[in-house]
Amino acid sequence: MRRLAVLLRAIHKEWTKIQFDESMVRARSQVEALVARLPPPEPQLPEISITLPIKSHTQKGVVYNVNLAGLACTCADWRAYRCDLPAGHLSRCCKHVFDAFAQLIPRGTWPGWVGSFVSSGWIVSPKTEWRVIDVGSNRWLVSMPDGQKQWMNFYTQESEAYERYGYSTLERRWAYDMPPRGANKLLQVALARCS
Repeated sequence: MRRLAVLLRAIHKEWTKIQFDESMVRARSQVEALVARLPPPEPQLPEISITLPIKSHTQKGVVYNVNLAGLACTCADWRAYRCDLPAGHLSRCCKHVFDAFAQLIPRGTWPGWVGSFVSSGWIVSPKTEWRVIDVGSNRWLVSMPDGQKQWMNFYTQESEAYERYGYSTLERRWAYDMPPRGANKLLQVALARCS
């Protein structure tokens, strides 16, 4: 009986691994197919039909399930603060959602603000609202300040590099005194969309 139990566990473990590998292959082909339609004109990430196990950053042995079709996670942060946001809302991304994207999407695969947002892994307040704006030939993702937060973040791809720029609306300055090219026009368009 003991040998049979060991054999059944081994079979189950192998079957689970095969199922996971097949899910990863399907998800990666979805990722490749999405590239042609990126970056989108709306502040939403494309759905990818996969749920990935992601290890906790702070608790040994704890694993969270991240669903990339709905930007959902089983962690406490997501369940307490992000779960009531509309499906696809970028502020639904907890750190585990970013980790899942990092496992699935090789850096440099997704163009524009989508690649910049996903690769930065910058966790924002659940109250953050988003806009996508076009300035010149660049499409930018902009996080709008919420309540007490006075910083706006701008995500884009310039040449081959993903970029995120911070701007303080209170102090009227760029983080680290590093404005993007065309900063004045970018701010003008972003602030007009904010009001």
